[in-house]
Parts: sequence; structure tokens; C-alpha cells
Amino acid sequence: MARANKFLAFRVALNDQQLVTAGIAGSHVVSVIVSSVLREPGYVSPAGQPMPERELALQVGGLISKTREHVDWGDVPLAIGDRITLEVVETRAADAPLSRRPPREKATPKARARTKQTTERAQPAKKAKSRRAAKR
Repeated sequence: MARANKFLAFRVALNDQQLVTAGIAGSHVVSVIVSSVLREPGYVSPAGQPMPERELALQVGGLISKTREHVDWGDVPLAIGDRITLEVVETRAADAPLSRRPPREKATPKARARTKQTTERAQPAKKAKSRRAAKR
């Protein structure tokens, strides 16, 4: 358990069983996401992997803003009839994340310029409208 001054956290339970108290002291993002995915039968990922038609899941994760490190407390499959309880709490302690991912490397100026060019090509109508507005 991380210890610090009081901070906000999410206490998450599934079917009346405590799963996690997820929180980060300091600047952060913490999310609890419940997702339902329904795919066409026979869907295959871009990598060629067959994908399930239906997915139900509860994900708890976040971002430590200062270090840009992504953290995860869990990814739990759900079933029809499951009951999720989310309580917003102020606490001095939260459960340690189950996993951490380092931040991605920052883009180089060349990569940022390439992204900007791609974005501008994808939005020609918006750019043209801006030019008309500038002429007025």
C-alpha cells in the first residue's frame, strides 16, 4: 500500500467482494472502465488473431502524471448479472498497481512534422475554411 497525505481513490467491488482501492498521490489520472464489445462473427485482428465475438470487462488503471508511467490494477472479465460497486474515497493508502508501463519516448521534431502533415492532408476542408476566414 502506498502511503501519503490524503488523496482521492476508487474503491471497487465486484459482486460484493472488494477488488481494489485504486489511487495515486499527486498529479494523476485514475480510471475505472466497464466495457462491452460485440464483434461480427469470424472477426480477425490486424495481426491475424481470431477475436471473440463478445467481451465484457472491468479495467482499473491510471497514469502517474509526473513520470508519465501507466499503471494497472486489473482487467477482470465480467458476466451478465455481475454487480459492480464504485465508491469514491479520500484515503492515505491505496493498493499497489499490479503492473507498470514506462512512458513512450517523446516524438522527435521530424516525427511531429510528419504527423502534422498527415493531419493537414486529412482535413483539407477545414484548412480551406480557415483561409477564407483569414481573407475577410
